[in-house]
Amino acid sequence: MLEQFQSSHQSRSPFPLDQVRVIHDRWNPAYQAHPLLPPVALQALLSGEVQGLFVALFENERPPQGISGWLDQMFDHAVTRAIRSGIVTGKAGEACLIPMTRTLRKDQVYPVVLIGGGVLPIERDPAKRALLKFEFPESGLQAIQKTMTGMAKGGVWKKAAISASDFLMQEPKTLEKKLSTTGGKLWITA
Repeated sequence: MLEQFQSSHQSRSPFPLDQVRVIHDRWNPAYQAHPLLPPVALQALLSGEVQGLFVALFENERPPQGISGWLDQMFDHAVTRAIRSGIVTGKAGEACLIPMTRTLRKDQVYPVVLIGGGVLPIERDPAKRALLKFEFPESGLQAIQKTMTGMAKGGVWKKAAISASDFLMQEPKTLEKKLSTTGGKLWITA
């Protein structure tokens, strides 16, 4: 699949793939392999396959990275405006529902829940980065469970999406085990 992406990228872009600046790298090869394509969980929200999206936000990541970075760019810096206004900080366990709209299509609302992950250890060197053992805070995972349960009971969401890599987990199964008691259907992508 990577070869197919690289060949299609080369045919439609004047820049070589190795020169594309990847700003959404949250230590994940998936972000590096497909720098121009939105993550699958975000695509599912935009296409209407899911009614909500859970996204990680860290206190010391400015500008926002990962899926929150994609959202910030796509929705007229909505995440940055929420941070600057003090609505959300990224503290561990924090949950903030933000209804996002596009500038030209105000009739379409995309509900996104920003989940605080605390302070992310920043390490630019890939060799040192591999040695860091960072787990998403348990309070953040509990916030996901409570929010999903409440939205499902209230009939607001039938299905929501979450990306395991956005929460710094290599495998969707790892996140699935930690969120096994969630009410409602939660679609976990890589």
